Amino acid sequence: MWKEEFSRSARQLPSSLASAAANTHNDTNTNASTDIVTDIDCTPVMPLLQPHAASISLAVSVSVNPSICVSATHAPLHANTVDRAVSTSPLGLPPSCRSQVSTSPPSERRGRAALLAYGAVAHPRSVARPVPSAAADLRRAPVANAADTGAAAGVCSRSAPAIPAADREHATAHLRFALQPIVDVSGRRVGHELLFRWNSSDQPVMPTLGAYATASALCHALIDGQLLTGGSEEPVGTLYVNMDERFLLSPMAEVMTPDLGVIEILETIVPTAEVQRRVQDLHRRGYRFSLDDVETTEDPRWVLAEYVESVKIDVQAVRPGALVPLISMARAAGLTVVAEKVETPEVIAELSALGVRLFQGYAVQRPMVRSVPALPGCHSRTLGLMQQLAAQGMAAEALSVIAESDPALVARLLRLQALHAPHQALLSRDLAQVIDSLPRPVLTGWLTQWLIAAQHVRGQEAVARLSRELAADRAQLLAAGPTEAAERREQLFSRYRYRVQTF
Repeated sequence: MWKEEFSRSARQLPSSLASAAANTHNDTNTNASTDIVTDIDCTPVMPLLQPHAASISLAVSVSVNPSICVSATHAPLHANTVDRAVSTSPLGLPPSCRSQVSTSPPSERRGRAALLAYGAVAHPRSVARPVPSAAADLRRAPVANAADTGAAAGVCSRSAPAIPAADREHATAHLRFALQPIVDVSGRRVGHELLFRWNSSDQPVMPTLGAYATASALCHALIDGQLLTGGSEEPVGTLYVNMDERFLLSPMAEVMTPDLGVIEILETIVPTAEVQRRVQDLHRRGYRFSLDDVETTEDPRWVLAEYVESVKIDVQAVRPGALVPLISMARAAGLTVVAEKVETPEVIAELSALGVRLFQGYAVQRPMVRSVPALPGCHSRTLGLMQQLAAQGMAAEALSVIAESDPALVARLLRLQALHAPHQALLSRDLAQVIDSLPRPVLTGWLTQWLIAAQHVRGQEAVARLSRELAADRAQLLAAGPTEAAERREQLFSRYRYRVQTF
């Protein structure tokens, strides 16, 4: 019955994807061979990760048959290639990317099952690491943790930092991120800026990580760490998240809904017509914005002032005599001023006298690194198919049948509902209702981010164990006698939801 239900839903799939979707749902408890699917769509985020990389090697573990490994090599990326890839299909490598299938034993494959989430840094030797010409260029680079002040950890030095080895970075039992508080004049915390941190080391962050760092920080904090839904001891307040241009223009920007926090428009973003249209559209739908690291009244991003609610002024970079006009300009536009990179109580006192009411920097508190248990990694093929079909408007029922094959993906969808539709959590009686409760742009944005940050080899034993338990649940329900399909799915989902909470 389960496969019959999927077959009915699969009729909605494009013919080119129906067979791949059906293969995704072969019984994972059997050792039967699975049809090898070539030219597997991988991810729309390749160009977002390393536009300067000389080459990018990927190895994507196929979710059904563990003896199959699909790998693809991305040609050198240039600016026009990046723009073309981002603006075309939301999923898939450029046509020049051809899949190559190898059938090595799991023992040999395990050591080289590089993680798509890590993108270019999965094979550090193949990455061309540009060396910045000046420290000022580093400060202006699209780093996801630009709120760190001075020589804070996470800001690159003049020489290119070493990249943590992928086999360590994506094998840690815990994931890391950092928070730096924003306080008012009384010292009360009103918000935090979310910052990226490596999982396996305290090494500095490459300024070119951009979308990888932002997506990883969001996934680690809000999904794996349940920062806003896990009953934090201290309220987080407004969450500030940096976005570079590629992230802002991608589906991933949709995840920062106004109830979660504020999108920081990095100083590297040029307010082109495309950027302005994107900000206008998001603002019209209630999304919140802040201009990050503003230093002068001539900053071109001031053209976006009518769509932002605050301006974060880099007090260390402002020229002498320019601070008062800058604050006056922000207040005249009706914008809240956040003074960042404040390092002494004396600076806070001086800024307070000028009317500034919000502060961030070492004088308030250094970034606080948090470590959270990692959810198991998602199946690459299932996740990629799910992302593409969600972006194409596939019905929630069909998407749920695809997602059900991967307990790690289901666990994330349940946490996603708790984050964006908590009022529906207790009312959802099956996975289709969970998916349907999520705004489709938000769901697509998170699926896109999981292509970056949720494809890893952690917790595969737990996934295999849970899959066996769910198969036993299905068999038990089928053996219980004739039952309506809807009722059976509801009973199975209830057990599914209970079991994935053990992750």
